[in-house]
Amino acid sequence: MPRVSVGAQYHAGLPAGPDHRGLMALLLLTACNIVIVLLWTAAGHWTLSDPHWTRFYLMVASVGLPLLVPRYRADPKLVTALATTMAMMIFSRSAGILDYLLVSTNAPLVDAALARWDNALGFDWVGHGRWLHQHRWLEQLLGWVYMSLLVQFAVVIIYLGFTGRYRELSDFCGVLVLTTVIGDVVSVLWPAAGASKHFAAQLVSDVSMLSDFEPLRNGMLRSIPVDAVQGLVSIPSFHTILALLFMNAMRGTRLALPFVLLNTLVLLSTPRFGGHYLVDMIGGVVVWGGRSAGLAYAGFARGCDSLAVVDTAFESNGLARRSLGSA
Repeated sequence: MPRVSVGAQYHAGLPAGPDHRGLMALLLLTACNIVIVLLWTAAGHWTLSDPHWTRFYLMVASVGLPLLVPRYRADPKLVTALATTMAMMIFSRSAGILDYLLVSTNAPLVDAALARWDNALGFDWVGHGRWLHQHRWLEQLLGWVYMSLLVQFAVVIIYLGFTGRYRELSDFCGVLVLTTVIGDVVSVLWPAAGASKHFAAQLVSDVSMLSDFEPLRNGMLRSIPVDAVQGLVSIPSFHTILALLFMNAMRGTRLALPFVLLNTLVLLSTPRFGGHYLVDMIGGVVVWGGRSAGLAYAGFARGCDSLAVVDTAFESNGLARRSLGSA
């Protein structure tokens, strides 16, 4: 019987085994990030400051320790969850370092244009921030949920992995890879300091999380704090992309509703606590939607071909059995 791929099994409605295509894409992008970082830092005489690097890599290694036990290594759910967790940890660190280098290119800022577009859309960023400040309980709630992404990453990977939702976890990783690449390209071509800095004279905001932005752009900062990198990308809003990714990944599970509610709050918190323009968020929706639609179309096209393969496989198997029976 011809070998049937994971995608073919999925589209034919057959029980599918582990799907590691998204994980492989994540590892490939991580490797590319590391190569770019090493070449860029060497050519530009940058230094990477990471006094606690041993602690981080011990954490990564500890996640993979169960895989040293043959009994656990034979469990596809455990292998998928732990391998994806390890890959995501290293990917996040490499992506953060690369973002610093991209910011240092010092391309012209587009904040004025983004603010004008927000105004044309009827969104008052300063008014939004002042209204939240008048409702302290809501401001505190949104401030908390804005910081929930790390926990959500862990829950999504562990839940999907241990419940055997291999295709959903693979798609999650695959779309993350695609949106990250698009986001990096957009952010380096059209960088922005962010709404919290642009409107600093009109509304006091905590911009300490963006303190490395100007030193990177003017060349004063040449040492990247690997263990304390800041989120310096304004457009597209990566919080928006991740909120949509999380909701989509948990669709059809018992945690779907809690994730929809939580990430709706994340979206509401993003302008104020992420210092994002509304246009940043629209950009995030466009990036996520475009790449998700492209991935879905590619999967559908592959599925049509895969169904033919499965039908042929089953037909061949049936013919073989009938031949044996007649013999």
